[in-house]
Order: sequence, then C-alpha cells, then structure tokens
Amino acid sequence: MIGASLGRSENSALSAARRLADQTFARAAGAPLIPGNTVRILRDAKENYPAWLEAIASATTTIHFETYIIHRDEIGLQFAKALADKARQGVRVRLLYDWLGSFSFSLRSRWPMLAHAGVEIRSFNPPRIDRPFGWISRDHRKVITIDGRVGFVSGLCVGLNWVGDPQRHLDPWRDTGIVIEGPAVADLELAFAETWAAAGVPLPTTDVATKASMPPVGTVMARVVASTPTTAQLYRLDQLIAAGARRSLWLTDAYFVGTTLYVQALKSAATDGVDVRLLVPGSSDVPFIGSLSRAGYRPLLEAGVRVFEWNGSMLHAKTAVADSRWARVGSTNLNLTSWIGNWELDVAVEDEAFAKAMEEMYLDDLSHATEVVLTARRRVRLSQQPEPRRGRALARTSGGRAAAGALGVGSAVGAAITNRRVLGPAEARVMATSGLLLLVMSGVAMKWPRVVAVPLSVVLGWVALSLFSRAAMLHVEGKGLRWPWRGGGLLEPPTRATTDVGGYASTDANQQCERSEPSAEVNTMDDSTTPPLKVARLKRLGVYATVVFAAFLLGFIPMWLVARTRANERDVVQQALRLTQLENGLAAAAIQARRGDYEPAREAASTFYTNLRAELDRSPSGFTVPQREMMQSLLAQRDQLITLLARADPAVAERLADAYVSYRQTTGTLPPASR
Repeated sequence: MIGASLGRSENSALSAARRLADQTFARAAGAPLIPGNTVRILRDAKENYPAWLEAIASATTTIHFETYIIHRDEIGLQFAKALADKARQGVRVRLLYDWLGSFSFSLRSRWPMLAHAGVEIRSFNPPRIDRPFGWISRDHRKVITIDGRVGFVSGLCVGLNWVGDPQRHLDPWRDTGIVIEGPAVADLELAFAETWAAAGVPLPTTDVATKASMPPVGTVMARVVASTPTTAQLYRLDQLIAAGARRSLWLTDAYFVGTTLYVQALKSAATDGVDVRLLVPGSSDVPFIGSLSRAGYRPLLEAGVRVFEWNGSMLHAKTAVADSRWARVGSTNLNLTSWIGNWELDVAVEDEAFAKAMEEMYLDDLSHATEVVLTARRRVRLSQQPEPRRGRALARTSGGRAAAGALGVGSAVGAAITNRRVLGPAEARVMATSGLLLLVMSGVAMKWPRVVAVPLSVVLGWVALSLFSRAAMLHVEGKGLRWPWRGGGLLEPPTRATTDVGGYASTDANQQCERSEPSAEVNTMDDSTTPPLKVARLKRLGVYATVVFAAFLLGFIPMWLVARTRANERDVVQQALRLTQLENGLAAAAIQARRGDYEPAREAASTFYTNLRAELDRSPSGFTVPQREMMQSLLAQRDQLITLLARADPAVAERLADAYVSYRQTTGTLPPASR
C-alpha cells in the first residue's frame, strides 16, 4: 500500500508539473496546446508544392493563401492558374502576399486572370503617407488553409528558387513544411483572419472555421504560435525551450543573428550538458548575414554548441527539435526582425513520433553539412573543405532579410561603441564598412550641410504630419465614428480582447488561452458597419489627397527656399563681377587720360557709362537709394566728361579720378573715409 501511495504521489506531482509547464508555454507563446491532430513533415518543394496544389484542387468552399513572396516565374504562374481555376468554380479564394517581399510587381497587373476569375487579392502593408516607418513590419507568414479542414505551414515561398534549375545547374533550396489536419487548423484560420483584417475589410465569420466544427482526427498535440509585431511570442517560447531542454536541442535557421539573451540561453544549455546544435547556410542569399552569423560562432563553440554549415545552394528552413519530444516548424528566423518585427507563424508540436522524424531529417541534413570548429589558436574555421555549392544565382535579397542584416549591423556597431560584448574577427569587415560609411556621411554633412539638413527637415515634417493624422484618427474613433482609412487596411493587429472569431474569445491572448463558443454579441470581424465600398473609397481618396498635398507642400517649400537662396547667391556673385568689370573700365579711362591718351580714354569712358546705365536698368532693386542716387550723378557727368575727352582737356584726368573714387564708394569697395 505504501508503494502504491508513493506511486500515486509521484504521478500526481508529475501531472502537476506537466500542467505547470503547459501553462507556462501557453502564456509565453499566447497559444494553447490543442490535441487531436495529425501532422506530417513535407521536405523541400518536391513534397510541399505537389501537396499544396493537390489540396487546392480538392477545395470546395474556401482557400486562404498567405505568403511572403510570390515570384514572377513559372512556379508563381502555376499557382496563380490553380487559384484562378478554383475561383471560377465558385470557391472563395483569398490571396494575401507581402508588399515588400513581392515589391517588384503587382499580382493584379502581372496576372490579371486572378482578379478576373474572382480571386480576392490583398497586398500586406504597402507604404502609406501617414505611416513614415510603418512599412518596417512585414507579413512573413507562409500559411495555406483549405476548406477549414487542412492547413500547411512552412518556410517556403512560391518561386523557382525552391525548385531549382537543372539546366543551369542550380540546386533547389532546402526548406521544411508540414501539413496539419484537426482542430489546430482553426487557429491557422484565425491567424489568417487577423492578417487579412490588417490589410482591409475583415473576413465574415462564416468563412472562418471554428474549433467546434473540427472533430479530432489524430493524437498529435500542437500549438499555433501566430506572432505579431512587438509581442515576441515565439521569442519567449524559444527562450523557455532553451532553458528547459534536458538532453538535446537541434536548431536549423536561415538567417541566424541571435540576441545576447538567446545566445546566452544556448550557451547555458550546452554548458549544462545538453546536446545543442545549430545548422545554418554555408552560402546565403544575403552575404553580410553570413558574416554576422559567423561573428557569433566563437562564444557558442567555446560553450560546447556544435555549429554546422549547409553545403547546398541555400538552407531556408526554420525548425527546432528538443529532447525527442518537442519540435517546431514555421517562418520565424532566429533574429530580432522575425522575433519582434514581423508577422510570423510557427507550429510547435509535442509528439514523440513527430519529433523523432524531425531528428532523423536533421541528422540527414548534417550529412550534407560541414562542422565549424575552433582551432588551437581559438580561431573559427570549417573542419574540412565543403562540397562545391550551386544555386546562389537564383537568390534575390528581400526587404525582410535586409532588415535582419541591418539589425545585426546595428547590434555589432552598438557593441563596438558601448563595449558591451566581445567582438570577433568576422565582424572586422562590418566595423570597417560602417566606419567608412559614417566617415563619408560626416564629410558630406560638413561640405554640403543642406544635403543633410533638407532631407532631415522633410522627414521630420513628414513624421509630424503623420502624428497629426494619427491624433485625428484617434480623436474621431474616440467618438465612436469610423475613420475612412480603417476600411483600407488596419496596420495594428486586432486586439484579441475584443475578437471572437471561429469560437475564440479571450481577454488577453498572451495571458489567458481559454477558448469558448462563438458569441453573437461581440464580433469585430462583422463588416455590417462598414460603409459602402464606393463611399469608403471616395473618403479614403479625399483623405489621401489632402495628406499627399500637405506632404508635397512640406517637401516643396524647403526645396523652393533653398533654390531661391542659391539663385540669389548666384545673382549677387554675378552682379559683383559686373560691377568689378565696370570699375576696371573706369580706372583704365582715368589712367589713359592722365597719360594723354584721350581717344582710348574716351572710348573706355563711353563703354563704362553705357554699361552702368544697363546695370541700373537690369536690377534697380539690387542697389540702395543712396547707391542709385550716386550712380545717377555719375551718369549726369557723362556728356561733360566725354566732351572734355574729345577736346583733349588735361583737366579731364582729375574729373575721371574723382568719378572713379565715387564709383568705388558707391559699389561698397572703397570706404567713405578714403575719399
């Protein structure tokens, strides 16, 4: 009996610990653990793309397709045709892509068949005049849901990069995705509804699957971590996993620029005996990202973390697996841009079979990678010569990857200035480039201050206008009215405290993860209060026109003032040159008259008086009243002096000298005391 009692006590304690851990993970990630699912790994485009196309072809009611990039190539066209075909069959197809990720072209203009077929297309977070820096946050999610019954989550975008080009000897990019069936798909639908509402009018509740409508189809437990800017949901979860891993933590990341806190968490785990491994690209589509990643190798290697570089064309996967029990697949990279700057989505799976499959795939990836080691002199290098890499030519740097690199550069420069961490040799090039750039900027600012002052004043004015616009919007909405821009895209994530879509009602998604049945009273996704589409467009057009006009004036006035100042400066310089030439001509006439060369002196004097009259007529406002009176008196002496020169009168030399002194005093080149 005593043994049975002890066994029950141990089981009770273990159950309590598991509940506490689940509660901790749920609050950190803002996502509960959902049982009753089936989850399957899809490796690379050769498994993901066919599965996506097959699911799209089987759709009967809705297709929700959200991605960061749709490339303008045959793969993008293949998916565009598949979506257009289903829209013609009456399926409600919604396509959401990121503006910056696919900024090189518009889907509507490039593939008009999509809009003609009835596909609803939205571009996420395009630049707005009232949000000077709002474009920084991007939609980096890669999610597909079909009929609310099956979902796909991955790191893959749509393009030829992931397929490769055998004719050009370019290998496909390495990436990982999953297919989900079960109640967790409801959270994928909710995540899509959030980003769709952020880009325009919200989805009707009838098109968002509910958890209650999805019976269990398996035994896998999963949580959908839908991160939004500044929430850092996955960042907190990654910290907890690093702190809680007991045996192993294997990470794969495409653009690793770890923060000091996360690197310290990995180091602590490795020091404590956890098998921590990090697999990163050996050849990145953003070269300086690779340099920044390598700059962080040394502290990891010294703590016992094993680092590997992929030998293939490009490693784009974002995965993690811990203790043969927990695994994560999604879109979030291990850098600040993904953790706190973007809209990201990952699925964390707690299932031993799935985690072991992830480990097997990871070990297979390591067989195509080269380990990074520390030499006897504590230098970072590859353990052996890697295989030749192919496929980099297909790469195209995106705004999000560049932003991650910019943050990494800023972190390295900040560390160099504040000396808050030890810098490695790999960061020398970053330091040198940044120093050279700052030196050039300082030189430009000193040589041409207006080059810096004018753009800075325009940006500051733009920010001021955006603040006034935001204040007006908050004031109007505070009175219960609807701001016209809200109909065209909400750039703040919907507050889950007032969101009840698909059976989810929560006072705070990050603090309380309870689920309830749909409420008929609270529904922020109901578009019944939205004004008619044409009226809303006209209102938005009017507001946009006003703000654009104000921004134009704000930018035009400083530029006009600068141009006017420069023109005045040029006029002053040119006038000074003309007056100097007149002075030289009068001086020559006086000298020639003193020598007795009266005929050349008469010609020089005639030219002087003619040009002086022309100068007064050209810019009468360019002289003061006393200057004009003095010049008029000089002109009045013209006929008398010319007559004296014609008679060869010696007294004319003294008269010309007096005229010369008067002229110099008039133009300001000779002080009055000199007369």
